Amino acid sequence: MGSLSHERKNDTFAPPSSPCALKYIEHHVSKLDTLAGVAIKYDVKKSIASPGHGILAVDESNATCGKRLASIGLENTEQNRQAYRQLLLTTSGLGAYISGAILYEETLYQSTIDGKKFVDCLHHEKIMPSIKVDKGLVPLPGSNNESWCQGLDGLASRCAKYYKQGSRFDKWRTAVSIPSGPSTLVVKEAAWGLARYAAIAQVAIPLHQLKSTNSSTSKKKPAEKYIQVVSVDNHEFWFMGFMHYDSAAKSLQDALHDAQNTKPVTTTSSV
Repeated sequence: MGSLSHERKNDTFAPPSSPCALKYIEHHVSKLDTLAGVAIKYDVKKSIASPGHGILAVDESNATCGKRLASIGLENTEQNRQAYRQLLLTTSGLGAYISGAILYEETLYQSTIDGKKFVDCLHHEKIMPSIKVDKGLVPLPGSNNESWCQGLDGLASRCAKYYKQGSRFDKWRTAVSIPSGPSTLVVKEAAWGLARYAAIAQVAIPLHQLKSTNSSTSKKKPAEKYIQVVSVDNHEFWFMGFMHYDSAAKSLQDALHDAQNTKPVTTTSSV
């Protein structure tokens, strides 16, 4: 799950005016066609796109969590952060309204006071655990006091580790400061960063372990447009959230065909 958010510095929204900046946006963000998606194992009706459900963002850093604890007179300790997160994640009936929960890295490895892992508590409620994988904003050298998002180094190994721990999709978010229009440099770095994140995250499912892809062609229910991929050991993964669905489906099918290097991938369509 990647997103690009804008931080407004005044009341006037100033979109990129440079033709070069617009070119970078069009060229690099379009590459997310085959990358921007969410891989999940539950039935699509139980997925994060389930009608009437939302995603709970509890991925605040320890520092931000500390500010919330301080507001009620509590010290910023791991024990207090664990208690706060347990209060949220063990709410009875949470799964009736929440389909996914974005966690902070520390939270992914925490448990209740009774020893039950938080990810298991979420799975019990049919809530899909996920994790924020970016490492926050840092100053971008050569820019006009702008920032870029770090966290690509070691991302592949971290994604594999997080998946083993129970996470089933990722979040990466970068912010573009717009005092009078973002620079070409920061737009390029934001687009490249999002595309690289998406590419690295999706590589976690090796192509040679996949055998078929089934594409939905539903136009009436956009939330149910998906690509189902079946692995050689019959595990099912659902990819959703593509910006250009038809292009993404074809590119994924072509990639699987090339990886198999034998006969074309078996495909079916459903409405």
